[in-house]
Amino acid sequence: MGAGKAVGVDLSEKCIKAAKKRFKNDTRAEFYQGDISNLEMFKRSIFDAVICLGTINYLNPKRMKLAMNEFIRVIKPGGKVIILFQKDKGFVIQCVKKIANLLSLKLYLFLIENFSFILLPLMPLLVGRKISLNYLKYDILLSLRGLHFGVPVKIDEKFRVKTLTCEQCSELTTASYKIIVAKRRA
Repeated sequence: MGAGKAVGVDLSEKCIKAAKKRFKNDTRAEFYQGDISNLEMFKRSIFDAVICLGTINYLNPKRMKLAMNEFIRVIKPGGKVIILFQKDKGFVIQCVKKIANLLSLKLYLFLIENFSFILLPLMPLLVGRKISLNYLKYDILLSLRGLHFGVPVKIDEKFRVKTLTCEQCSELTTASYKIIVAKRRA
């Protein structure tokens, strides 16, 4: 998309190998196996932009703050940090999340596979639009295991960017923030 260089970070070594294979002929792409709450492999102030979509929600609030501090550390003065957070959820979703984390993974997967169709008619009320059964099973119900909702620190509304509405995200369920890092004093 015109970038001189793009760098990807993922916890999964398998995902990094797949990305390297997919972009093996693109010298502008680099991939690192690592944790976004500790980007020690990168020097201070080296990136023009940091984009974190669909990832930070799986860190607990303490690690979310660490990740945001790392984003600010590695961004150049005047650079942009774009983060997509899951908004705080209502009672029903919070209950399903609790159940998802209390049950064994094997039992939870069985329930998702065999009974999630029961929840499908409720989705327009819960997420604001119709969704597919597979999206409900694998992008919503499965993802509730270990998912943390809300923004762990106060981010001023002036940084809020309207989130797209599509099957992957919705203004009703997510909140996007674009933060422009102020120039640092010498």
